[in-house]
Amino acid sequence: MSDRTPDTNADTDHNADTDHPADTDHSADRPADKTAELEAYLGGRREERLDRLKDFLRIPSISTLPERADDVRRAADWLAAELRDAGIEHVE
Repeated sequence: MSDRTPDTNADTDHNADTDHPADTDHSADRPADKTAELEAYLGGRREERLDRLKDFLRIPSISTLPERADDVRRAADWLAAELRDAGIEHVE
């Protein structure tokens, strides 16, 4: 057995500044840039999004009346489809 203590960090110890080349632009990773990108996307589709929400609001789905059960189901199906389209998993 050796008296020398192995350098366990020899392969894993690194300087965070050298992980990426200095000329790599990571500006797209900043939250402010992502926010601006999202705002531009949503702003460009404002009317389309409003029309879809208005369609949802036209469904008479807030009711405990048995004759409105189909409308309640239709509203639930509409919302589930929107969530799936947005990338949400496990929508039931």
